[in-house]
Parts: sequence; structure tokens; C-alpha cells
Amino acid sequence: MPTLKSTAALFLLTLALGASAQPTTQVSIGNNASEETTCAVFNWDRQPVSWDQYPPRRITAAFSCPNTTNTTNKNTDTCEITGRGGYGTYSAVTNITGLAAGPLTALVQKTVDKKQLQTSNFSAQAMVYEGVARTPLAPGQSAYLTEIGRSYCFTGTVAGCTEGDHQVADDTPVRVCSPLWQYVPTVGNVIVAYSGIVNVTREQAANLTDPFAGQNVTLPNGAAGGLVVAGNGWWTGLVVAVVVALMV
Repeated sequence: MPTLKSTAALFLLTLALGASAQPTTQVSIGNNASEETTCAVFNWDRQPVSWDQYPPRRITAAFSCPNTTNTTNKNTDTCEITGRGGYGTYSAVTNITGLAAGPLTALVQKTVDKKQLQTSNFSAQAMVYEGVARTPLAPGQSAYLTEIGRSYCFTGTVAGCTEGDHQVADDTPVRVCSPLWQYVPTVGNVIVAYSGIVNVTREQAANLTDPFAGQNVTLPNGAAGGLVVAGNGWWTGLVVAVVVALMV
């Protein structure tokens, strides 16, 4: 049975799968008008849930650390990446060019074994909080923080596909992926993501501002200080990078 477990502090998520032997089922809904091809039928192949990821997103401004540290007046804020994060949208995707993922998500949710679902619904689109963990920089380093949001997927075949510029034949294999998120009280849905550092030049850093500037993001209980993450590079676990983890 698949589970989505969080520990305290960093919300390290361990995702466990289990296949369920269910008869192949079929449901159909009316097509939605769209420039993309939509399908009326999704036949689940009874394979268990699988995992994928979205392209990287920049989630902070770029920061530059001084080449040397002034021991008489240390300013650690200039030597770490910080930010309040913000809200963004992740959408469902398929592996077929021109095939609308949105209508398929409703079909998938009605067809697959409910024990395989990792979120309360297999979303066509999810508005999620993208949190920022405080991340140290080395002297002279300029960088920003990026995240790679996670998704979970089901496979099967489609039928009754119409509209759009791409012809999709009946019984075409398809993989449909939806955003993987977890609900966090007071913040809402938080994307499950890998997080990492991207190095840039000092000149580039000056032009990379906060992508969430202008959003009114209010974090409770003084949680804006964020998390302290040792070292650079990609985190080894699935992490919900959300500063309110400190409250747990």
C-alpha cells in the first residue's frame, strides 16, 4: 500500500509502493473543448504508481557572498540564500505531444485503485506553496536556489480521442502525471521537491530578483527564518522545502 510519511523538521518523505490486483476498469466523460486533443476513455493497465519530476524552477533571488569575512562585523545574512517562498502552479502532463492532460486526470482518478493515489485528488492543476530553506554560501560564491517539483504517474491506454491537431488512435499507450504535494496547516498544499543550488556570476546575480516578489506571503510563528541546510548540491531525500517545518 503506498504511503506518504513525513518526519519532523525537514518533512523528509518516504514513498512506498504496493501493487493492488484490480480488474481493468474503464470510465468515460465528455470531452472539453480545447486546442489540444482530448480523450473520452482511459484504461488503466493495473501497474502501480510511478514517479517523475518537473523542470527546475528558480525559487529565490540570487545572493552574493563577500570574498572575505569581516571578523569584527560578521553579516551572515550576506552569506546564505534566504527567502519567504511563494505560491506557484504545477499542472498535470502526459508523454504524448498535443494530448490534453487535464481531462485525463479525472478519468485516471475514477479508474485507478484509490489506494494508489498519493494526494486527495489526481489534480489537473495544483496551486502549491514553494518553500525556501536557508542555504549557506561559501566566500565569493554567487548562487540561487532552485527546486525540482515531484509528480506521480499512472499508465494505461486511451480511446475516443478527438479535437486538436494531433491524431491519437484508440489503444495508444499513455502516461499521465500529476503534481505531488502534501497539505501543511496554515500554509496549504506544499510541493514535494528536490532542492539545490545553481551558481552564477556576481553580475548575473544582480539581475536575478525574487520570483515571488509582490506576493503577500505571511508565515506563522516567526517561521520566516527558514531551515539551515548544510552543504551545497542536491538533497538526497524527497524534501518538502518549507520553512514552517520548524514549527513541527
